[in-house]
Amino acid sequence: MNSIEHRLRDAYRGATDTVRPEAILQFDEPSVALGRPSAGQVRRSYRRLTMPLAAAAAFALVAALTAIVLPRVISGSAREHHGGHQQSPSAATGPAGRFLVQVSGKASNAGSDGFLTVRGVPEGTVVARIAPPEAGMYFAGLATGDGRHYVTALWRSGVCRTWLYQFQLNDAGQPSTLEPYRVSSVRQMLGPIAVSGDNLTFGYVGHPCRGRTTDLSVVRLVTMRTRFWTAPGRTLVLSLSLTSGGGTLAYSTGLIKFMPSDVYVLRSDAPPGQLARRSHVVARAAGYGVSDEINSAVITPDGSTVYFTTNPTGRASDNRWQLRAADLRTGHSRVIRRYTGFPGPLIADPSVYQAIVVISQLSPLPSPSPSGPTSAPSPSPSPSGRRTLLPEPPPTPSSTSPAGNYVRTPVALISLGTGRLTPLRGNGWPTLVNGIFAW
Repeated sequence: MNSIEHRLRDAYRGATDTVRPEAILQFDEPSVALGRPSAGQVRRSYRRLTMPLAAAAAFALVAALTAIVLPRVISGSAREHHGGHQQSPSAATGPAGRFLVQVSGKASNAGSDGFLTVRGVPEGTVVARIAPPEAGMYFAGLATGDGRHYVTALWRSGVCRTWLYQFQLNDAGQPSTLEPYRVSSVRQMLGPIAVSGDNLTFGYVGHPCRGRTTDLSVVRLVTMRTRFWTAPGRTLVLSLSLTSGGGTLAYSTGLIKFMPSDVYVLRSDAPPGQLARRSHVVARAAGYGVSDEINSAVITPDGSTVYFTTNPTGRASDNRWQLRAADLRTGHSRVIRRYTGFPGPLIADPSVYQAIVVISQLSPLPSPSPSGPTSAPSPSPSPSGRRTLLPEPPPTPSSTSPAGNYVRTPVALISLGTGRLTPLRGNGWPTLVNGIFAW
C-alpha cells in the first residue's frame, strides 16, 4: 500500500469518526432544500455540512466529500434519470401493481349496499369482493402504500365520524378479513387519505364536526403521535400522497372562488399551525393559465419528483390537459405529454411508475345522469344530544368543468416517466368512472 492509499484510508477513518448517528439523513429525507435555495440557505447548508468535519484535516475533508457526497450525487442522478421510480411494475412481486381495489355498488347518506371489489390489472376481471364490516356502514375512501396493505374509510348515515379498517391482499389478490385500523376512528368526515410505503405513517384530510376549518393530519403509528395543520374550511384538497418513509406529503388544491389551485409539499414533522405557512409550493396552476387547475398530484417514494395534471377550465377550456413533473431538487417542472379530454385524479401504483386515470371527452351527446357515491352528510344528533349540522362536503369547484357535454372514454393506464397512454378496454373498467379506487 503506497503513501497515498495510507492517507486516503486515514482520511476516511478520521472523517467517519466525526459523523454522529443522529446527523445521518433517513432514506425518505431529501438531501437538499425543496425549491430553489437562496444564497443564505446555501451558506447555512454549507456550514451544517462542514461543522461535523471540523476536526478533520483538509485532506480528510476532501476525501470525505469524495466518499460521501459523490455517491449521493450519482445515486440521485440515477433516480432522477428514472423519474424517481424505484422499480418497474414488471419487476414487482406480490400484489403491488397487479390488483386494484375500488368502491362499488350504491352508497348514500341513507345507507349502502356497496362493497369493495378487487380487480386484476390490466384485464379488469373481478377477483374478490369485500362487504362492509357492519350493517349501515359504507365505504368512503381507500389508500395503500405498498399495494398489499390497504386502509379503508367508512361512514354511517347521519353520524359525524369516520371509521378506519385495514385488510391485506395475498399474491393471488385474495383479501384478508377487515379489521380495525390502528387509528380506529376519527371524529371528522375524512376526505383524501394516504399511507406511507412502510405502513408506519397515516395521513388524512378531515372536516371537523364543528367549525369552519379543514385539517391535514399525520399519525406516526409507532408512537401514535398526531400532528395537524389547519386551512380555511372551503379549501378543496383533491389528492394526498406520502413518501415511502412518510417524511413528506404532497397534496393538491382545487380551483374555487377566491382560492387558487396549487401543488404543495409538507414535511410530516413540521410544527403545527396554518397549513399554507408550513407547506412549500411546488407548482401554481395560474402559472400555466389564468383558469388552469391542478387536478391531482402524487409524490414518488423517494421524494424526488411530484407528478401532476393541469388543464384549462370554464370558458378557457380547450379539451386538453397535460401531465407534468416537478423535480423537488431543482425546483423545475416540465411537461411530459399533452392529451385531449378532461382528466380525473391520477391514481398511481406504489412505485409511482404508472397511474390509472379516467378521462372525459367533450361530446355533443347529452350529459349522462349523475350516479355513484355522494359525500353530502346529513344532519345528525351530536354526542351531547343537541342536533348539529355535519360539515358541508368539500366545495364543488366553481369553474373547473369546461362548458359542454361529456362522454367517458375507457380508463387509461399512463406511464408517468414517458407519458405513454394505454386505454384499458376490459368490461369492468367503466365502473371506475364514478368510484373511489387505489392500487
